Amino acid sequence: MSGHTIPSYIMSLDDLGDLQAPKGSQPWARAVRYQLQCLARQSKTSVRDFQTYLKLLEDHLGYQQLDDDQGYPFATLSAFAVAQIPFGLGYDPEIVLHIQEETRDMLLTEKVQELQGQPRPKRGRPIKIAKFANLSQQQRAEQNGVSHYTQKKLDYLAGHDPDLLREVQQGTLSTHAAYQRAKGKAPETPLSELRRAWNKASDAERIQFFYETPDSERNLLVQTLARIEALTPLDYLHRYWRQVLPDDRLRFLCEMLTPKERRALQLGLEDDAEEEA
Repeated sequence: MSGHTIPSYIMSLDDLGDLQAPKGSQPWARAVRYQLQCLARQSKTSVRDFQTYLKLLEDHLGYQQLDDDQGYPFATLSAFAVAQIPFGLGYDPEIVLHIQEETRDMLLTEKVQELQGQPRPKRGRPIKIAKFANLSQQQRAEQNGVSHYTQKKLDYLAGHDPDLLREVQQGTLSTHAAYQRAKGKAPETPLSELRRAWNKASDAERIQFFYETPDSERNLLVQTLARIEALTPLDYLHRYWRQVLPDDRLRFLCEMLTPKERRALQLGLEDDAEEEA
């Protein structure tokens, strides 16, 4: 295998930053990104908590301290929001906008589900070609030279978002991308497509894929895995501890430490105090 170093912007993903660092700095921005990603995964996160960190990142231009999947700083908060994890939040820009404007006291998951399940308002009459009006969906698919599945998406666009349908007809947007946008879903990215294909592939196909991968990329994978395997539980604890707020640290200790461990910690603190005295 030929030598290949891991790009610095990929290496930086292991750095979870520091919430105590100056606001607007790179360590602070990385810590805020990690907090937002954690909040987005937690079922009990409130919209208000998510808004707090999002506003901090926007007010202090923290997103400009973070790199996208090509190694370039994000130019806007929207660009950061739409970028897939671990670089961004993996949200549709419109969903983030609605979250920022929400004033009700509700959970983040409830808000996202509300937005994803809410059909877009009709902007004019559905587009229907007269000669296709009396045909079944399968017959319309055959007339259009597309699959039944694609025709189903076209019919949905005709009834819910004619503007997007026109973009498809003009060739400026794919049917699938338009359908995803109309449903309020995050746009497809090469990474999401790769994940979907990987999940469908058999073990033999995955092995074949690695054999066809260039030596430099396989070497990069080996280096990354070696770095991950070299980390000890203590390393992980140190990394995550810096991201946790002081109140949450105390709550964590109260929940996790046994009475014996608490007593040992107390004795250690008392010894330190006596030495300082």
